[in-house]
Amino acid sequence: MLKKKFENYLYYALPAIALYFLLHSLYIKDYNYTTFALLAFVPTLVPFALKRKFKMNLPWLVTLFIAVAFLFHVVGNVFGYNRLFYPVYDKIAHLISSMAIAILAFFSAIILDRYAIIKMDSRAILLSVINLTMILGIFWEIGEFLSDHFLGMQTQLSSTDTAWDLIFDLVGCSTVGAIGYIYLKKKPKEDLFMDFLSKS
Repeated sequence: MLKKKFENYLYYALPAIALYFLLHSLYIKDYNYTTFALLAFVPTLVPFALKRKFKMNLPWLVTLFIAVAFLFHVVGNVFGYNRLFYPVYDKIAHLISSMAIAILAFFSAIILDRYAIIKMDSRAILLSVINLTMILGIFWEIGEFLSDHFLGMQTQLSSTDTAWDLIFDLVGCSTVGAIGYIYLKKKPKEDLFMDFLSKS
């Protein structure tokens, strides 16, 4: 009962925290801050949407990790930790954010495999997780480039910095993909669905 209450609190609290950052950024008219806050807010809604739309629960540790990963990015940019503890903070942020995206991609693939006509084997799921995460990572870097060029921000310090960002993205999503691949080799997708995406 206590665990269930904590999970329900988590589903509402994490989007609320991210929403606070978003509204605060708009209030102080810091639109650089707004961009990062919005990018953190949207992923926190995914577990909430799954619960409301499909009556499914991601494991609460997964939900917590996803939210913390994206909020880590926001806090780093808002309070300047990215630069204060550069490059360690920035690379950790990229690593855990890519892992969070990969986790969402992995569970999304399991859900699609169950409900869609197209079926995927474990290798297809692994490649989907890595490809989707890296595509989003590339778009993130393009967004940083455009914000620097047109808005005068300084998010990309050098081409070397960008390359290392993508390398850490690759390490993060490959790690999650490999773990998922090994798991799917040991247990059927149906068992994984029942274990981790059980009906509430």
